[in-house]
Amino acid sequence: MKKFYENEFENFLVCTDEKKVLFEEILKEIKNREVSSMLDLGAGNGFLSVPLSKQVDRYVAVEKSTYFAKKLDKLNIEVVKKNFPFKIKEKFDMVLISHSLPKKNYKRFIKSAFDTVEKGGCLLIINGERKNSDWVKLLKKIGEGDEFVRDHLSESLKLLGKVDTRKVKTRVCGKNKQDLLHALSFVFSDGDKKLKKKFLSHKEEVVTFLSKYETKNEVLFPFYHLFTIIKKDI
Repeated sequence: MKKFYENEFENFLVCTDEKKVLFEEILKEIKNREVSSMLDLGAGNGFLSVPLSKQVDRYVAVEKSTYFAKKLDKLNIEVVKKNFPFKIKEKFDMVLISHSLPKKNYKRFIKSAFDTVEKGGCLLIINGERKNSDWVKLLKKIGEGDEFVRDHLSESLKLLGKVDTRKVKTRVCGKNKQDLLHALSFVFSDGDKKLKKKFLSHKEEVVTFLSKYETKNEVLFPFYHLFTIIKKDI
């Protein structure tokens, strides 16, 4: 049975070009680095998993959601239904963490992920850009901060090796500001009912803020993603 989070997540994907853009950018890394095997930690519903699995010789998904794990299995994706981290003996050319890095105990998560990277391979982490982004400006406007300090993440990654980063832009769209309000409520809440309610309590402020993103036919809100890559030495 589909739970609240899975339903909110799939509704959000309808409103964004995120998966299409991220796939194209991940594909660039696969080709440039000649990746033949991939471990995807927090694979989700298959929007990225299916096309990515066709680009490598070996693809393994790890997914804690029973609903998404069953969906991946039906799509003929090799999936491990577990909550990472756990011991994985196999090594991969690329380990992907796309918007699935936990806010708590993330250091252990990253260390365990890097342990599964083959020598000469890489760990690719994709998360939201927080510094001076439109999203941060909106959060400040409504008086809500971001608890996850990315500077601390950066310091943790440097301990593993050379860190390369680049920005990727995607957009969330709605036919009107109300549609966009509900789409953005998922970004804020990550599928948590209480947090969604909290975000929607700022409805008037958010809708006013979104006015500057209106076009003739829709409302477009930009999001920036950080691609962070750490290569494992040979």
